[in-house]
Amino acid sequence: MRALFPTVAVSLDLGATIARRNLETALRLEGCHAFQIPPRELSRRLPELGTCVVLAHDLSPADADVASTLRDAWMRFPHLPLFLYVPPLSHVGAVLTATRDVPTVVIEMQTQAASEADRLRARFRELLGRAANTNFRRILGDVLSGMPDTLRSLVERRIHSLELGGSGTSERMSLLASKIGLTLRRIEQVSRTANLPAPRDLLDSITLLWITFGAQRRGISTARFAKDVGISTERLYRMRRRLIRPRSRKTLHDPSAELAMILHQLARRLRARHGGAGEFSGLPVNRLAGM
Repeated sequence: MRALFPTVAVSLDLGATIARRNLETALRLEGCHAFQIPPRELSRRLPELGTCVVLAHDLSPADADVASTLRDAWMRFPHLPLFLYVPPLSHVGAVLTATRDVPTVVIEMQTQAASEADRLRARFRELLGRAANTNFRRILGDVLSGMPDTLRSLVERRIHSLELGGSGTSERMSLLASKIGLTLRRIEQVSRTANLPAPRDLLDSITLLWITFGAQRRGISTARFAKDVGISTERLYRMRRRLIRPRSRKTLHDPSAELAMILHQLARRLRARHGGAGEFSGLPVNRLAGM
């Protein structure tokens, strides 16, 4: 069951009792598993970060090797956020300066405020969302690259609106089409010519994939995740009934099973263009479901 929950590597000084407690409380409240790696062991255990969605580090022991290790982590895992949760001490300044230009570095100062755990929880929610969106886009890269430019732009717009949350998820097809300078009729014509699903079905399938992927990463139900990102339960159920028609209610409570089902259905719809029901533009259907 633990594999369903996002894993955050925690590499903090064992003596930083308050900081560690606040960090672990934030992760627990956000539904994450804290994977402990002592700071002095991090350099030789970098391969273990492959299953993690964030690395939290306090820069201890604040020597030259720390900056080198963090750069190595970035080179190995260029999409992994490096959350530097550092004490307000002068000796960490040199290490911060040496790592500030690493693109994935996020810096937060430790405080002893009563609300610190809540502050960290909000920060981690943002980082986890960013990491999940990056992974989702990478996985769909093969699919998007095989589509006509107009449809790829349309799908990108839908994913972006989902990432915005709230009102961003309610954009109608005609509005999305207008943002890329086309009419809805032209979009439908491109879809038919490319033997792709109707634009509405294509975008709703992508939406279902995004919701279910996010639910799986957070270890919660798809309905709860959808509600958290501003998608009504009614809309979610309408898309499910129209696109995947689950045979068992049990499937709807298991994001992994639902994800596999959505992928299978979309792969069948894309078969005419991409050739083969068992592949998703050359991508094994099980790849997304196994994330």
